[in-house]
Amino acid sequence: MAKGIACPKCRTLIEGDFSIGETLKCSSCHLSFDVGYNDFQRYQVVKQEQQRELLKQQQKKEQEKVNQQQYEINLQNESKVKKITRKILYVIGALILVSFGFKACFWPTDGSAPSSQSTSAPERNADGTREGTQDDAKYFSSWDGSNSELVSYVKQGMKDPSSFEHVETRFSDKGDHYRILMTFRGKNSFNAVVTQQVTASLVKASRTLSDVHEVNK
Repeated sequence: MAKGIACPKCRTLIEGDFSIGETLKCSSCHLSFDVGYNDFQRYQVVKQEQQRELLKQQQKKEQEKVNQQQYEINLQNESKVKKITRKILYVIGALILVSFGFKACFWPTDGSAPSSQSTSAPERNADGTREGTQDDAKYFSSWDGSNSELVSYVKQGMKDPSSFEHVETRFSDKGDHYRILMTFRGKNSFNAVVTQQVTASLVKASRTLSDVHEVNK
């Protein structure tokens, strides 16, 4: 007697105690057959095959689970990289805007507006100021519009140079030189912070200052 046999036609496992020569009918393929020794051996072979297949399926499910977890981790890492990349791009964009967004202002000396038919003159704003050109950027800071020569000159005459704070610089292009008006804050002899203005001329070729005067308000 044996604990199970396998159908000789469809290999379906039939559990139970059977004797050689006993007649059975397969519930799957409906084959009627007499139990033989080979049916018992076939049972063991098919049983082992099914166990191996079940093990493969379990291993496959475990691998799919690991792959899914790794995929989710990769998505999270990719999301982090994208966020960092966006931040870097924002910083680069901001630096580009600061670099190319240089604005230095000038005040018109005659109060007249440029002709609307002029194509060479830079466009002026409603208050008479205009954006600095690439040539202007050689002499004025792209960060705050200040002129380094005039800033150094003013600091040398201050009681406390470390208190210097640039407020605004306006200029008028005179061809070979600029007329500059700079507004700044700093401490006076009484240690009080005051706002002052100075005017000066800057020769383009030599980058030298002349005609420097304090503006009396």
